[in-house]
Amino acid sequence: MKFGVSTASTNYAPYATVHEKIATYIQKNYDCGHDIAKSIRTGQLVDLDAEKPIRTLATGDKKAERDLIQSGLDVEFSTRMSAHVKREQHLHSNLPKAFAYIMNDYCTDGLKTRLIALPDYESTFRDDPLALLTAIKTCVHENARTQYPPVTISTHWDRLLKLKQAEDEDPPSYAKRFEQ
Repeated sequence: MKFGVSTASTNYAPYATVHEKIATYIQKNYDCGHDIAKSIRTGQLVDLDAEKPIRTLATGDKKAERDLIQSGLDVEFSTRMSAHVKREQHLHSNLPKAFAYIMNDYCTDGLKTRLIALPDYESTFRDDPLALLTAIKTCVHENARTQYPPVTISTHWDRLLKLKQAEDEDPPSYAKRFEQ
């Protein structure tokens, strides 16, 4: 199952199906993969600053009592902060891994060539799986033969009229493929 530009002779899996498979694999196999999988599903990098721990100050009447409570709160804050920093590091280290995984395992050679030929590939898409998926979606749904629209229209009509549900395909998958 790969991303690819569907033509009259080739038929690839729908974009949404491959997209979800990638997100599921990353969530399951990467360290702190749930953050990058959520980013891939939403199309925007998860904002971990919203979940950044906040240091609380102890209150109390006596200084000794306040100091004792504060030392416990400081330990809790430092533990939560180190976990948050580790989570941020995992998120940023998983971005290039996810990019390589998508590019190598889910893009056909023709699609890779089209992506690399884009003018802002090195500056925008390189090591950014979210931008890569956006570019893939554009390339997959935009036919290479847009220079001659009548051919494109007739090709799409032909594909639509010949679309059938495979024997081993469940109805929700067929409906998803039909909608795309």
